[in-house]
Amino acid sequence: MAPRHFLLVTLSTESVAQPSIQASSTTVTEKGSVVLTCHTNNTGTSFQWIFNNQRLQVTKRMKLSWFNHMLTIDPIRQEDAGEYQCEVSNPVSSNRSDPLKLTVKCE
Repeated sequence: MAPRHFLLVTLSTESVAQPSIQASSTTVTEKGSVVLTCHTNNTGTSFQWIFNNQRLQVTKRMKLSWFNHMLTIDPIRQEDAGEYQCEVSNPVSSNRSDPLKLTVKCE
């Protein structure tokens, strides 16, 4: 008889606190790059990025980290300027960061 393997998954039952965003820079020159990082004190959460109040449509110039808590845009373009938020959620609740305004300057 084959050994049985079990996966233990822990689900949080507490509401998530408001996350915050840190940017490598909030003013970036076109064709440069930026890294946005979503910070939360909660564990067992999922991350979603919001751009100008809509779910971010990830393009080929954007890379997400393993758990989606870091967003890298390289190269940056004018259309990337705007307000970014991150949303963290668990089975009980979700919460969004305050908006972070990203400005893109021409070369």
